[in-house]
Amino acid sequence: MHQANSSNKKYVRFPVLIGLLIVTAVLTALITLLIARFWLFQPTVEPVALDSREQVELEKKLAVLQDRRAPSREYPEDRVIYLTERELNSIVARDPQLAGKMAFHLFEDRIKATLLVDAPEDMPVLAGRTVEVTAGLSVGYAQDRPVIIIEDVSLMGVSLPEAWLGGLKGQNLVRMNGPGSRFWEIFGEGIEDLRVEKGRLRIELAE
Repeated sequence: MHQANSSNKKYVRFPVLIGLLIVTAVLTALITLLIARFWLFQPTVEPVALDSREQVELEKKLAVLQDRRAPSREYPEDRVIYLTERELNSIVARDPQLAGKMAFHLFEDRIKATLLVDAPEDMPVLAGRTVEVTAGLSVGYAQDRPVIIIEDVSLMGVSLPEAWLGGLKGQNLVRMNGPGSRFWEIFGEGIEDLRVEKGRLRIELAE
């Protein structure tokens, strides 16, 4: 009887031991991947440089956006300007503080903004490292102003709890000061509608 109980105990303990070994191996692999990601593979943002034809087209669009004295346009389609993802990122690349550090990706009714920032020296683990912060943004128009709402923020691909964001979630990027705020200044006035559709930022100018 005593031998039977010993055998049962060994039978029960063996699967538990195997499970612990598997969990340990998985955790070790995850920790190794995180260390490699944070320390060996630094995030990068490649600045967009337009060719001569693309540059001419963009300058025409920006001239229309920035010209507050432009006469009213007779037809609605004349007041609609489309900015592509490449054009948006080339505008960002013009700012020395943002070139190589910020990029936009366009989706239906949404924009994903990527920003590379240097972690503070007193930040645990990541002190002094360059980290990738991404924000999911909803795009629209309300109260006579463009609306770019911050829906979520992630650090190195990990979504941050709302409590950590200090009230950032739900804020309108157009009304905020800080990195990238200059980019949106040209959209502050004379805009009747703003949206993202078919991989382009659609801007409708007021009459």
